[in-house]
Amino acid sequence: MAALVTPGVPGAQSGSSSTHNSASGAAAPDKRPSFYTQLTRGVIRLEYEELTRTFLGKKQWVSRTAGTGFFVLTDRGVFLVTARHVVDAPYAVRARVPTLRRADGATEVVELRVPREAWVFHPQGRRELSAGKTVAAVDVAVAPVPLPAGHWVKTLGYCPEPCTGSIVDQFAARDPEPPKMVLVFGFPLDLGFELAEQRPMARSGIVSLVAGDYFLEREGAYVDPRAVLIDAPIYPGNSGSPVFSNPETSGRFELLGLITAANASFDYAVAAPRSRVAETLEAAFAVAPRARPSWHRLVASGDS
Repeated sequence: MAALVTPGVPGAQSGSSSTHNSASGAAAPDKRPSFYTQLTRGVIRLEYEELTRTFLGKKQWVSRTAGTGFFVLTDRGVFLVTARHVVDAPYAVRARVPTLRRADGATEVVELRVPREAWVFHPQGRRELSAGKTVAAVDVAVAPVPLPAGHWVKTLGYCPEPCTGSIVDQFAARDPEPPKMVLVFGFPLDLGFELAEQRPMARSGIVSLVAGDYFLEREGAYVDPRAVLIDAPIYPGNSGSPVFSNPETSGRFELLGLITAANASFDYAVAAPRSRVAETLEAAFAVAPRARPSWHRLVASGDS
């Protein structure tokens, strides 16, 4: 079953045999990772640092979850994708990304730091209607990400028709409609459990309706007419989570959109459809990045 792809490694998808990286001369691992194992490397928790207090002249910081993100491979490079409201805030985000070392195929967690200026938002912002109502901005953001030296990351492929390159397009051909069965992978908060490490959690649901023009209202504004409502338990921290077709029911694994909001009881979610993600990527292709994310080795306790 095809899942996420590995940039720079032709045909490196779940179910493929050992592949070769022409740039580095290193062979990709022959072991076929499970579907979920691949998702743990391609869907990441976005964090920011919050100043909690100053003690004896020293600042004390704590990491907070901002939301969820995922990587997309295009013919213009790799992009990190999330919901706009996750990163349209007075902080930079970072993520601890499980990567594979090209030299030996071992897993190594590397920190990705994304400055605020790196993000490109969907070009459609908030719109005022003649009746005095407001339509919210399309809640999608992307940032171009350089590949970490000597490492592989897992991505989804985006190559719209006519696709002339080697990238396998993993975006759905059209936006989802009811009653589509879906899977959501992300990092919900306040689970009531102590977790030794953060891993994306799966939620299953069904697309229950398409917002349409001036129908679905949230926080005093209509949501984007193309947005869909998903019947699934979604919590804070899930914003930016990718929404996939359920391969168990449809036989296909495709990106359908990303989570942007939930209702007050957290049993329904609003999702921006795949067309809005594609439009944001296309917008990012046309602009020069104001800043670039960077990769950093995690320093273990006791290291200098």
